[in-house]
Amino acid sequence: MRRSTILLAALSGVLGCAHTAPGTHAEVVDREGSISYVGGAAGIGSNQGLACGQAVSRAVGAIAITFADKNDDIAEDVAKSVGVSDGRIFLQRYAKETAMEAAVQDVQFDPIEHLCVASIRWTPPVFVKEAMLKYAEAVKRQELGSPPAVRTAESATAPASTPPPTAAPAPAAATPAPTVVSTPAPVPAPAPICEAERAHHRKTLKAKEKAVADFNECKRRTSGDEGICSRYKAYNDEATDKETVALQRLNDCVSAGR
Repeated sequence: MRRSTILLAALSGVLGCAHTAPGTHAEVVDREGSISYVGGAAGIGSNQGLACGQAVSRAVGAIAITFADKNDDIAEDVAKSVGVSDGRIFLQRYAKETAMEAAVQDVQFDPIEHLCVASIRWTPPVFVKEAMLKYAEAVKRQELGSPPAVRTAESATAPASTPPPTAAPAPAAATPAPTVVSTPAPVPAPAPICEAERAHHRKTLKAKEKAVADFNECKRRTSGDEGICSRYKAYNDEATDKETVALQRLNDCVSAGR
């Protein structure tokens, strides 16, 4: 408990910065003209998923606030473009959405102290202003909805056309009723064998593809440093093992003909 108290106190003092929530930190990193944002935060809880999810969310929030502060001049242009008083909300919303989906995440969970610390690195687009204006316009269209169709003056006043009267048709000669031929109901096709195993394998294969993509993206963003991406490598290895086991079970089921 003493260790947890000391660590939390250090996080509150070190991670906290102006405009961001207490216990969070965000800074701008400029590497040879390539701008990126690095945010950090802590989450508390005995459940690793909840604690780390809270830490990641708070770190992303700190990045979003710092991004909006850094691009305050762009916020004014966004506000004028979409007709609102403050365009910062669009910058923060954009940063939260994209950083949560595409940022490189590094989380460390201490099961003894029930503490998770997350570090997030997010790189915004090069042409920030153009991206913000496009995003704000898309959000505006989505929230306002498509405009209703406008009726023209001609369509509103033109009388409906009526077909000319036609002579009554001559009575047709009585014809015998057609013979109804009954057809047997189609026989449903048998269910494919090993459907449960096939579904489980598809699920593990999809998870493996995502883990591989996340691991490769992390290495790309860190110049191939697998040490920084060790957590993603572990996820990749675990997903690969699960997919291999699921494939073996599927093959065994097919061979048995169940």
